[in-house]
Amino acid sequence: MSDRDDGSVDLIVSVRRHPQDWQTATYRLGDIQNLHWDVASGGVLRATSHPALFGYVWCNGALSGAVAHSCSHGLPPHRIKVCLPKVCNKDQWARIMTKAPSKRHTETDGPITSVGERARQQVIALALGSARGSQPLNTRRFDHRGFSRRTIEALAAAIDAPERLLFMEMTSISKIKGIGKVGLAEIEVYRRAYTPDAPTP
Repeated sequence: MSDRDDGSVDLIVSVRRHPQDWQTATYRLGDIQNLHWDVASGGVLRATSHPALFGYVWCNGALSGAVAHSCSHGLPPHRIKVCLPKVCNKDQWARIMTKAPSKRHTETDGPITSVGERARQQVIALALGSARGSQPLNTRRFDHRGFSRRTIEALAAAIDAPERLLFMEMTSISKIKGIGKVGLAEIEVYRRAYTPDAPTP
């Protein structure tokens, strides 16, 4: 039986950015991509107390409500990571579970030995700029902003989101390890695209 035959595609579910957020939106389950278990939310990578079910949606695709998302780092729509909390989906949970992957694995396909260990591994991956030899977990949010790969890697090791660049002093940005003159020039262009009056060093 296909997804459409059993009605799961049209199942309405509730999502949040983090299981404990107060902001909630509803989406069709069929519009949520890449369901996976993880212990870190989208956005600021806030840790969860236990592995939770996450997926990706378009920020403008909600049927109702809204989740925490500024939509300020480029033209929408944006593909954002959301959580499907069990507490918000009790009546639909059994059907959701038929579409969810094994709880033993996270998005990066690494076994969860414990919540604390998985969170520790993610922090290390972010700090070292590698996630199991692939793209760092938090570099993706710096993509498509006009930054070179070298600049992205330097920023990802220092800050959690490109939006922070809009509010930081350029003197502080210039102290980021590995940023260099080229990186500073790229950042100035980015800042002026969103804050035309942003000061230069």
